[in-house]
Amino acid sequence: QDWIGARKTSVGSQLWWNWELDRERYPGWEEFRDELHSAGARVLTYVNPFLVDVSERDTPCDRNLYLEADQAGYLVQNERGAPYLVKNTSFSAGMVDLSNPEAREWLKAVLRDQVLGAGASGWMADFCEALPFDAVMHSGISGATYHNQYPVDWAQLNAEAISEAGREGDIVFFN
Repeated sequence: QDWIGARKTSVGSQLWWNWELDRERYPGWEEFRDELHSAGARVLTYVNPFLVDVSERDTPCDRNLYLEADQAGYLVQNERGAPYLVKNTSFSAGMVDLSNPEAREWLKAVLRDQVLGAGASGWMADFCEALPFDAVMHSGISGATYHNQYPVDWAQLNAEAISEAGREGDIVFFN
């Protein structure tokens, strides 16, 4: 789960939701992955549809997915037209707006490039149940109406990312 790095928060250690391999935490990732594979084991990772701004992180990232999504208008919005930041213990995170077709394509590319690109054989696709009822969605549907559809679309997006990468039958995700 900590393939993306961890930080100390008010409840202990929590992940940096940026979906990029933390090479400082795992400097020998490829060797680690290959060693497990040669022993008959495969590596599963973790993802969710939230993004955090990693500009405050001690170790730099190649990409700041939160800023990319924010600049492209891919985050769920609040009623003031700003990213809807959902509080999670000591930090807040933006949620990718899966009602936006361009945001969906972008997030699928993130899964293919960042997660499959790191050599993961699958992942837990977690935490899709937190869409706020008062969220403003790209499609115009209310957050309350889209709330129960969001997890379905999240699961579909993960399956599509695997299929579009030509990895059906080879990669697994679970919710």
